[in-house]
Amino acid sequence: MRLSIVSAVIMVNISVLYAATQCICELGFYVRAINGKCTGEVKHIDTPGLGLDCVEIFHDLGDSFQLQTCTQEGINVTIFADDGCGKPLFSQYLPTGHCHPVEISNHTLAVMAKCGEE
Repeated sequence: MRLSIVSAVIMVNISVLYAATQCICELGFYVRAINGKCTGEVKHIDTPGLGLDCVEIFHDLGDSFQLQTCTQEGINVTIFADDGCGKPLFSQYLPTGHCHPVEISNHTLAVMAKCGEE
């Protein structure tokens, strides 16, 4: 009986983790934020299939991000100053559709999440 309870708890935790990282979102990086709007997209990354992996943003800048949770309302991400997710710059919740100016590798960019339902 005890083993069944432990197995059930493990399965629930895995299911919650899977649900927290599986959504349809796009994380966009932009040249600038003007009046709360992101302009000049330089890169976008679709979140389905990322899970909790470390993802390189710009190869020549040596930076990366990691997705913590993802819902149709937005995503929680951590941006790192290296390509191996070892030197965190900041963690932030990015609600869908809101443009956020960020400093990445001495460059000011803007980042925005666009999320929706499956």
